Amino acid sequence: MLMDADDDSLKKSIIVVGIILALFLSGCTANQVKEGGEVSVKQPTNQSEQVGEEIAPSEISLNIGETATTEIAEITISSVEQTKLYENTYAKTGKKFVVVELTQKNIGEDSLQASPFNLSLTDSEGNKYDQSYFSNILLGNDKAFSPTTLYKNQKRSGTVIFEINASATGLEAVYDLGAFFKTRLIKWKIPNKEVKDPTVSGEAKLKDLEYSWIGSGYGGYLTSIPFELKNTGEGPISIGLQYKITDITIKNNPQIAIEGKDSLYDASLSSWKTVSPSETINENVSLYASIKSAGTYKVEITIIDKNTGKEVATAEKEQKIPQA
Repeated sequence: MLMDADDDSLKKSIIVVGIILALFLSGCTANQVKEGGEVSVKQPTNQSEQVGEEIAPSEISLNIGETATTEIAEITISSVEQTKLYENTYAKTGKKFVVVELTQKNIGEDSLQASPFNLSLTDSEGNKYDQSYFSNILLGNDKAFSPTTLYKNQKRSGTVIFEINASATGLEAVYDLGAFFKTRLIKWKIPNKEVKDPTVSGEAKLKDLEYSWIGSGYGGYLTSIPFELKNTGEGPISIGLQYKITDITIKNNPQIAIEGKDSLYDASLSSWKTVSPSETINENVSLYASIKSAGTYKVEITIIDKNTGKEVATAEKEQKIPQA
């Protein structure tokens, strides 16, 4: 009977040890993992498993004028303009400019790269646009948001220009901080806007023809057509013109002295002479048209904008040229 008692006691001990071991192993299954034959505590694998810690969003959506604050930077798009004309430069046919004013500040401890190449535009059709290749040419170094290194509490403000489809809608400006940061993408919704072609118009006024006589009985030459042009439109005028001078001394028998076309070229700028909105200029068209005698001459000019091919102004004037 003593042996039976010892057997019962041994069986009970084994059962108790088994229960304790089972409970221990079940706890390990829930909270521990085996690695290389050793038991180690399993750490949370992502931020959502860390109780009480605020999770940074992978992207932020804002409206124009609002500031995004991340763990490394404050970034603001303060304004956006959509236009077909910027600083006397037209967007290509079927395109428009989107002009973005951007500010970035480093609020982290480490240096931070700020670059216009981090900013892009997207539209409702899935098109992505990078900054225009001539953005810095239009803006100049003092206005452009050019690449730089920002140290703690430093900021950079500037302009980035995009040239996109004129019909594009559902626009968003997207700043990409890079894959190494908790918040990578910052998006600003850009309101839709109908962009119209700028008006092109002007007012022209002719002045007296300039001429020179060779001598008595030998005739002379018309040497230039002076004129005044005022730009009354929204867009610049690159001056092209058509002209005609007619001898109307004999009313029923007018004779064309000269007619032709010309463009005013500004050698200093290596471009056509341009008149900005609200600007008034005085120019002349050089001629070499022979005239035989004194008489009355009618001058006609038509100003054409070389950017758009549109007629912007006309003028005419009659002038008596006396004999030398």
